[in-house]
Amino acid sequence: MYKIDYPDAHEHSLARALLWLGVVVLGGAVLVLAYWLLAARPTLETDDARVRGALVWVSAQTQGEIARVLVEEGQRVEAGQVLLELDPVAQQMELEDARSALAAAVRQARSVQRAAQVSEDDLAARRATVEQMRKNLARRSELARTGAVSARELAQARGALASAQAALEASLAAEAGVRSQLIDRATLLETPPVARAAARLRTAFLAHRRTQVRAPISGYIAANNAHAGERVAAGDVLLSVAALNTAWVEARFPENQLARLYRGQGAELVSELYGSDVIFHGKLARLGAVTEETLRAADEENGAEHWQRRAARVPVRIELDAQELAAHPLLLGLRMSVRVNTHDTGSGEALTLDADAPDVTRSLEAPHETLLQEAADEVERVLRAHLGEEPGEE
Repeated sequence: MYKIDYPDAHEHSLARALLWLGVVVLGGAVLVLAYWLLAARPTLETDDARVRGALVWVSAQTQGEIARVLVEEGQRVEAGQVLLELDPVAQQMELEDARSALAAAVRQARSVQRAAQVSEDDLAARRATVEQMRKNLARRSELARTGAVSARELAQARGALASAQAALEASLAAEAGVRSQLIDRATLLETPPVARAAARLRTAFLAHRRTQVRAPISGYIAANNAHAGERVAAGDVLLSVAALNTAWVEARFPENQLARLYRGQGAELVSELYGSDVIFHGKLARLGAVTEETLRAADEENGAEHWQRRAARVPVRIELDAQELAAHPLLLGLRMSVRVNTHDTGSGEALTLDADAPDVTRSLEAPHETLLQEAADEVERVLRAHLGEEPGEE
């Protein structure tokens, strides 16, 4: 008996088995790849990162004509360094006049003290006169009992005593008035004439100092719009200073990767400015407040529809190593490539908006209080000079 074989049916069954096997293998590979991309991948990378930092615009604080410009774009400057000078002639004249006015007010206060000394001498003399006339009256009263002094002479003695007493009382009243005007060193500035003169001197001193436009922070001249001979008004922007030594990086990551980012987590950064041979090391610090997509939506009429099609990219601030930054300064706005080591969990704390808020308030390195103190020192110098005090005397 012959066996009938059906080769087509057998081949179809084998093909289906191989197909299913391929599907299972491919599915497993896809799952493994997805796990590696989403969970097991040792790094997170982004090229959507920019160098950020403090950029301070420097304005004229008084009007005048620019006499000299002392810096150029790209030049390194230190806090308090003079960047340009305005013509100081008008302010110098006002400063000298204010010094003279304060000196005159102080001399007037001292003249009151000298008048008080004259009043003391006059008062002593009048007291002596009254005492002498009182004695004369007593003696004449004794003599009048014996008839040696007439009633007329006795009346004249009484009248002289009354006149001397009246003069003494007038001197006492004058002395009290002078005493009420006397001031000591501690309250000198509280008298209206001296206080007004001191305030005028402080104002003139500040106006004169402000003819020198100084760097508010240390950094590099980013822009210079000042030209010698140009007349400027108070508030006109003249230069800008970029604090490159305190720069940081703002890197943007998809929101579905935030769960793998931690405060203090290490990151490596590369800039095209120096190439891959120079690697910067940083630490993740905190989240930014606004996503790029939200900003774009605010600028574009159809922005909301655009950014809703994909996951938002969240800004993350990365603090850089200060020594590396000093060795290789980064220009503000440069694009950076960032690689975060996810095996390093840093502090283990999730990134937040204010996790690394500074312990002290950020402020300019040359605060306005310095100028105010210098103005107060100038007032003190004039006071000492015209009160006859030694420079170191309190």
